[in-house]
Amino acid sequence: MISPAQQLADGSWRMTDLAWGAEAWLAVRLHLSPSTAGQTRDLLAASVSGTALDGNQMQSYAPVLQLPVLDAAALQSLPRNDTAYTRLEELAFAKASEQLRQLAKDGDRQATQRALDVLEKRFGHHPWLNAKIEQLRQLADQDSEMMAKEVRYSMMRMSRRLVSKEEMAYAGDETHISESVMPSFLRKKVSEGKGKKQD
Repeated sequence: MISPAQQLADGSWRMTDLAWGAEAWLAVRLHLSPSTAGQTRDLLAASVSGTALDGNQMQSYAPVLQLPVLDAAALQSLPRNDTAYTRLEELAFAKASEQLRQLAKDGDRQATQRALDVLEKRFGHHPWLNAKIEQLRQLADQDSEMMAKEVRYSMMRMSRRLVSKEEMAYAGDETHISESVMPSFLRKKVSEGKGKKQD
């Protein structure tokens, strides 16, 4: 399991509570033995259970995921799934931020800036994560304790966030978008500790 989900006693994994108009997701990594190209492999079977707001129990089963075995050249030629790539980058950012949070808590400004440089080099191509890194740089210069808290909020957000079914590419901080357009928990914010300003 790549996502930081909680495994329950029965072996199932607890996902984030689901909200209307949103989707939750988990990232898993499968370790497979080599097979001959052209064969079809059964890879994964999954089911989802939950409780609706009215208290009714829900259960859904997905068909077994089957994929053909590809040779290296065919695998490399596959188009990238941008949604999956973006989610995995967010998880990687959350994991990579753990050291940054500890450096900020320790008050080591030089090491904090070096860690931010590493994050920028790795995730600077991702518009939302790059904007977060720039915000963290500003906080690092102003208040290392506040920065450590912001890193913690961002780590939780990147690891467990709900996603709008109509999610658009990041074009800027969505903190002040109207609630009628997008609920707060679905917005992509530069600073997770910042709420919407009241008029």
